[in-house]
Amino acid sequence: MESKILRFFGFMWNTLSLVMEAVAIMAIALANGGGKPPDWQDFVGMVCLLVIDSTISFIEENNARNAAAALMAGLASKTKVLKLLYWFLEILSVSNLLISFLLMRVFLKVIP
Repeated sequence: MESKILRFFGFMWNTLSLVMEAVAIMAIALANGGGKPPDWQDFVGMVCLLVIDSTISFIEENNARNAAAALMAGLASKTKVLKLLYWFLEILSVSNLLISFLLMRVFLKVIP
């Protein structure tokens, strides 16, 4: 089972997130020029947007996983019943074929 924290950080490893990380790093690394300090407001804004984007994506995927798990759990018993019914019908069709073969052989004296 995968850790939820690792899955959350996995959402920071896509194209949009990597671009946002690059912009945040450039906002700090590249000074404004003329001896001005780095642009902290842009850095904090980009990091906040990155965290918000990853959080929304994580919550949506987590809800989808939970819904899929609940759906599969609900269908598991129905699937077992349908497999059993299919198996039973297969046996009936084979037995009907065998009975038909025996009846032809007995009554019609047909030898294959």
